[in-house]
Amino acid sequence: MAEESNLLERLRALRDRLSQGPAPSMTRAAHATPRQQLLILENQVAQLRLEHSRLQQNHAALADDAPIDYAAPSPNGRLSWRLRRLLLNGRGQIDQLKQLARLFEQAPFQTRAPGPAEYFQQTHALAEYCLRTVEPVPSSLDDQNRLADGLQTALADLEKRLHQLQRYARRHAEVQERLETLGHAFQLLLNGRVFQLRSLKPLVDVLLSENEDHLPIPWLTPATRRAELWSAAAAMNAASVAIRIARQDVEWKHRLEEAALAALLHDAGMSALPIELIAQSEKYSDEQRRSLETHVGLAADALKTCAPAEGWLHDAVRAHHERVDGSGYPMGLIGNRIPRLARILAVSDTYASLCTTRPHRPAQSPRTALNETLLEAERGRLDMEIAAHLHVLTPYPIGSIVELSDGSIGSVMRHADLAAPMHSPHRPLVQIKLMPDMQPALSTNLVDLEREPHRQIVRGLSVEEGQALLGHWFLEGS
Repeated sequence: MAEESNLLERLRALRDRLSQGPAPSMTRAAHATPRQQLLILENQVAQLRLEHSRLQQNHAALADDAPIDYAAPSPNGRLSWRLRRLLLNGRGQIDQLKQLARLFEQAPFQTRAPGPAEYFQQTHALAEYCLRTVEPVPSSLDDQNRLADGLQTALADLEKRLHQLQRYARRHAEVQERLETLGHAFQLLLNGRVFQLRSLKPLVDVLLSENEDHLPIPWLTPATRRAELWSAAAAMNAASVAIRIARQDVEWKHRLEEAALAALLHDAGMSALPIELIAQSEKYSDEQRRSLETHVGLAADALKTCAPAEGWLHDAVRAHHERVDGSGYPMGLIGNRIPRLARILAVSDTYASLCTTRPHRPAQSPRTALNETLLEAERGRLDMEIAAHLHVLTPYPIGSIVELSDGSIGSVMRHADLAAPMHSPHRPLVQIKLMPDMQPALSTNLVDLEREPHRQIVRGLSVEEGQALLGHWFLEGS
């Protein structure tokens, strides 16, 4: 544009000189007559205007909100503008998927959902396949536009998948950062380096906020390559449960931050043990079990050194493997001689470990884990009063995939207020994902089972069933 303006100025000046008489020779055409110089300049202006018009067409074709002449060919004479734009969008999606690949490879932990990696691979393969379908490109513009119709639909689905994977990656990158922070704190604590309890306040605040917002517990399967991350994942799981139990406890409901802090630190001693021991899938020998049991003392002694005034914390961490019937360790305490916070941690740790995959067994469903934990309390090993607080989690915690009596499949979104007189843990608010004919729900379809007595939950789906039936919807809730 600047060059065109300059030429127009020169053209006007030349015309002025021509009207006044002969003009001096120009450097670009020293031997041309004034009339020839005028023709040269006019030709240059025409060429610039043509180039400017082409640039405007190119910009319009690449802009999503700009009108496109679908019948017009692109400058290369082969591709229509629409098909060219779609191909560029597809290449951009593949580039973004390649960036996500690195994030998935770097994640040092897993969730209960087994499908994210497979879903990513399917999405990447689908993107490559979509772009290969346009080769060879048909010569007819009508055929290209028909091809573009199909490609546009496929790329729209790819974009949705890409956004889901990006949300998943961001969410789990945040969790990874929390695990690294907590694992680093364990190392500082057990190595006798400078460690302050208040450094964990951001983690405590996050856990309390997630509980306030009624978010599902993101069950983390401990990683097996680093002991401190294994311990951090187990601690985060137990802390999420402990906060929900403590909120119902008369003694600890006003000390939630302290309860969360104790839960985050209760298994810190595990990070000092060999990863081969704590991640072992075979049954422990007596010697290995004794080594494993030292983790409670390692954590409690380290906390006593770095925070000598926090006796409640040392005692709770040291006693979280004590059992009400005296069968626990390290001191074999009985009943109320076990600190109440330690009894809360014992229930939380039992339930959380059952909900996560371990080397020797798969994860249990929340319903099964709840029944197993309550059975331990009935046998006298756990505090029954505290274990009863697990009902706040209900048999179908938020995020559970359930089947309703009409055959529809949905995700538990919210539970009614526990203080409500008619509240039933079996009748939560459910978002329908699949209709009874197994077709996707076309819009947000919320069912409040408290208000619809003719519907009820008939069963909770396993992790594998949920992932197989819901695909990317299961990924969103993982």
